[in-house]
Amino acid sequence: MEESIGSRRVHDVYADVADQERAEYPEFALYDAQRELQRRGDDTRSMSGGWDLAKYMNLAMLRKIRAMISDKKWFVFIDTDTFIDWDNLFTLLEHLNPAKRMYLGSPVWLPGLQFAHGGSAYALSSGALDALDYTAQSPQDPLYSQFGFNTTELCCGDEALARVLKPKGVSLKGYWPMFNGESPATLSFGKDLWCEPVVSLHHLGDNEMRNLWRWSEEWKVKPMNSVSRSLFSRYPCEACAAIQ
Repeated sequence: MEESIGSRRVHDVYADVADQERAEYPEFALYDAQRELQRRGDDTRSMSGGWDLAKYMNLAMLRKIRAMISDKKWFVFIDTDTFIDWDNLFTLLEHLNPAKRMYLGSPVWLPGLQFAHGGSAYALSSGALDALDYTAQSPQDPLYSQFGFNTTELCCGDEALARVLKPKGVSLKGYWPMFNGESPATLSFGKDLWCEPVVSLHHLGDNEMRNLWRWSEEWKVKPMNSVSRSLFSRYPCEACAAIQ
């Protein structure tokens, strides 16, 4: 939904999806109901079905971004419960060429396809966004928001994104475990991960997010980036103690 949260403007990526196209997706009945509740000033948080509706978000979001922004090198996509170590992420990205068609994240494997797990965050270069054809269809065409791709039968918008990017020569470059779908409590700490930079973690609640951010800010005064071993020192567990 379109709204302001504090000083930030939240943009509705579905607002530009034409009525004719929305009619093709039964999941958009929820979106229409949400808009009506918002218009009346009612709370939408108790409504169900958001996961099914969300599969159309990834590609519609690219159209929205390209219409609004054209001068950025990288685009980073995160969930609200995803923690990002921005220093580590920027260090990674500054060594890569954004003019190339780059798609970075934690891979999920399907036969013949890898796609980035959205909860782990993923990054697209400006070159990757430029590879898509934004003018091949008009807004009144079927599947316009999805770049002509039928997303309905797929598991999620993350898969739809990868399937639209792949024919354009944009394939996922996996950066697991730096992009990680685990929380600090479930991360597989061990010697293989000790020196891996932490770019993202997932499934953090409000307090976990706040505490981890504070710890990360305190860690920045040290002359090193945060890696899994340093994170383990913040979140020790008895089962992992033997591998220190």
